Amino acid sequence: MKYSAYAILKRINIIFLIISLVVVGGIVFSQEIKGMNLDWIRKGELFMRVYQDTVEDNPYEDNQAFCAWFRLDNKINLKDWNALLNVNVEARGKAFLGEDTEEDIDILLREAYLELRRESFNLGLGRQIITWGKLDNVVILDRISPQDYTSFVLFDKQQRKQATPMVTYTYYGQDLQFDIAFLPIFKPSCVRFFGADWAAFGHIIQMIEEGAYPEATKNLVRNIRIEKKDRFTEDVFKNSQIGFRLKSRFEDIDWAIYYMYIYNRIPTLREKTTKGNTLKQFLYIPTQANLNAWVASNPSDEDLVLEREHSRTHITGLDFETVVGQLGLRGELGLFLDMPYLKSDFSYTTKDTLSFGIGIDHTTPGNLYLNFQFIEDIVFDYEELFSQEEYSHQLTSTLTKDFFRGKLTFNLDSTYRLSYHDWMVNPQLTYQFGKGLEACLGGFIFEGGSTTLFGRYSTKDLIYVEVKYQF
Repeated sequence: MKYSAYAILKRINIIFLIISLVVVGGIVFSQEIKGMNLDWIRKGELFMRVYQDTVEDNPYEDNQAFCAWFRLDNKINLKDWNALLNVNVEARGKAFLGEDTEEDIDILLREAYLELRRESFNLGLGRQIITWGKLDNVVILDRISPQDYTSFVLFDKQQRKQATPMVTYTYYGQDLQFDIAFLPIFKPSCVRFFGADWAAFGHIIQMIEEGAYPEATKNLVRNIRIEKKDRFTEDVFKNSQIGFRLKSRFEDIDWAIYYMYIYNRIPTLREKTTKGNTLKQFLYIPTQANLNAWVASNPSDEDLVLEREHSRTHITGLDFETVVGQLGLRGELGLFLDMPYLKSDFSYTTKDTLSFGIGIDHTTPGNLYLNFQFIEDIVFDYEELFSQEEYSHQLTSTLTKDFFRGKLTFNLDSTYRLSYHDWMVNPQLTYQFGKGLEACLGGFIFEGGSTTLFGRYSTKDLIYVEVKYQF
């Protein structure tokens, strides 16, 4: 049987994961592999978090939720080969307790890759996670690894990241570092559209199905479909993505320049017919008037289909980091060509966009840590867009203070989008019991207009308790 290069690479990745598990399993069940010179560094984490909504205002919401994971990270230094094998195994589970109880359990490999180390370069092959850029928990240039948004922003960026098959190469020169990431298989970020609290359109289908609406309206709503627009070919080189980074240092400034040719990992919904724009208007602004306008358009079955679009974009950018007096100073700038947007009539379009951010941080003599970041987005050749201004401004901040010699930590993360007047606050109080055990009490507050990023979830304020054990 003849396989395409794309299919062959898929099989190579599966074979590599199996080999990784076999190698780690052999080490687990035998303290020493005869004749091999190796070091095995391992650490584990058990994490559990329970959520409770502050207000029960919707019969379709999951008012209580539970999530947990067990993660075992393994770094096996194969000294004879001058190589490092990284295999991170994870078991993850979720349970939602609302109108109906839903459970979800996954056992997976988070990362599994082999890294060959030489004096002047490293070569990595397998499932990897990459972090680029200098800003904290902000996505400007950090675009290589996909993220899991099924819980929105209840976890930070590093926890949301997902591994994907790639080949990485790093060259170490005398005064510079050059990185290449080649991704033969596209993996989108995880986004849900319907049927969950953090889905883009929430429980809108279920609400209409069980509401006092005509049967004809219910029948239209239950047949709404979001399908993947498959633009990917069997030609691995046409389907692949690539990123380059050049790092160096000038006096006291670390800097890097970037180029990436990648797919946008967060999908945009593209209309299949012109009536799809009326459907999108109802989904994004679910008023009775928009529902009536959509039903009155008498949509056919094909008009009920929206397509997930992952368009290509060229990204060029730079970042820097330095220290000025007692302040840490860092920044990022990126130019994005053909970024996807929805116009005011909800049709699909693309625009070139410039994004930049600057951040400062400082730790006071009293051990109070402060971090502030300002992010600006500028859309070129602007026309009226849905939920996107020509110039948009955003502020993020982090405040952290330790008490009782580090046993108790208060942390406050916040984001305020000045252009849209929506915001998010995440306070958290953590107590360290020692020997890797900690517990914390925290919460999320979201506020803003119904079409804004955070305002969409303004009824989803919650508190949570979490326990983490690291060993």
